[in-house]
Amino acid sequence: MNAGLDLTTALIIFGWIPFWWVVALITLYRMRKNDERAAERTQEGEMA
Repeated sequence: MNAGLDLTTALIIFGWIPFWWVVALITLYRMRKNDERAAERTQEGEMA
């Protein structure tokens, strides 16, 4: 019984890991996109 419970817990934890990876990657992608936009704005400001 105890081993079965551990297996279920492990499956739940491992099942959630990809979800958190997706969330982290989306967050990083958005931050990088915002950084690029900010860099473009500063370049435009220097050129103007």
